[in-house]
Amino acid sequence: MEIKKINVILSFIALFSIPSSSFGGPLEEGSAAIQQKDYKKALSLLLPIAKEGNAFAQFNVGVMYAQGLGVEKNEKEATQWYRKAADQGDSDAQSNLALMYEAGSGLEKDYQKSMEWYLKAATQGNAMAQQNIGSLYFNGYGVKKDDKKAFEWYSKAASQGLPLAQNSLGGMYVKGWGVEKDVNKGLEWIMKAAEQGLPIARENASKIYYNDAKQGNPEAMHNVATMCLQG
Repeated sequence: MEIKKINVILSFIALFSIPSSSFGGPLEEGSAAIQQKDYKKALSLLLPIAKEGNAFAQFNVGVMYAQGLGVEKNEKEATQWYRKAADQGDSDAQSNLALMYEAGSGLEKDYQKSMEWYLKAATQGNAMAQQNIGSLYFNGYGVKKDDKKAFEWYSKAASQGLPLAQNSLGGMYVKGWGVEKDVNKGLEWIMKAAEQGLPIARENASKIYYNDAKQGNPEAMHNVATMCLQG
């Protein structure tokens, strides 16, 4: 059975981490149960392994508690499991723990600690953490608002193919926030996100094309018609 790491993005959080095929037994069975959406079985298999200190299992147990999958939702319990995995260097756990601090879910809201954990994950190349750091700078949450830094972090995440970051980066170009205004380049990034199925990106692309179409741009008119036909 092929086991790989999967990141399903729900808003700003990573959902489930699947270990390499070098692991077997209950861990592999737990991973299979997650993919089959049999979360109660997954929890029964992964919880003992998590208690033994396995970071992959700890992260996944944290996700199940955070989302209420196979167990009653308990954000405080989720943060404890995220922290155990984060302390072992798991970047998804670090990013999710950072989000819990940012949102004040399961623990007291603390933007400084949120940024600290995001940075730990981001320096490992975690795209979601990079995106979220960009958002902290863009919104001025816990830091001085800085569009240039927001642009830089969105760029890092977008270059890894994260649709949320591609849409954010596109918006920065379109508005000229933190970078010289370039609507065409912004549209290119937004379309990359739209092609991956991000609804807000499709909406943004449609608005840009619609505005150009109103000014008589034939290519924009064609694109608006195409997007309407595609739903």
